[in-house]
Amino acid sequence: VWKEALEIAEPHGLPDLVAKIQYNLAVGYDLSGEHELAVTLAMRLVELSGERKMANTQARALVLLGQALVHMHQWTEAIPHLERAVSLARENSLQFVLEDALESLAIAQESADDIVGAC
Repeated sequence: VWKEALEIAEPHGLPDLVAKIQYNLAVGYDLSGEHELAVTLAMRLVELSGERKMANTQARALVLLGQALVHMHQWTEAIPHLERAVSLARENSLQFVLEDALESLAIAQESADDIVGAC
């Protein structure tokens, strides 16, 4: 359903709607274990929301990107995206996004530290 909605919204120049659809589609991919697709969509969404000055959407997309990378065990790659999400959430008083970003960042940092410590 989300893929069809995206195909309809994109050619009609509806960037806000496209962003919402991309976010939901990326979440679905991540939840279904298709993390690489989630990463690709989240990266596109970070770019689109940045261009459109959509701070809430961009921060949420950065969290999603970080989480998908964590699910792929790419902890060190996830950290900069999650740190950026924390910063953006703080700058824009996005409390729920901030809490999610901080929790995901702690997981990524702890997992990365565990890998480094094991070497």
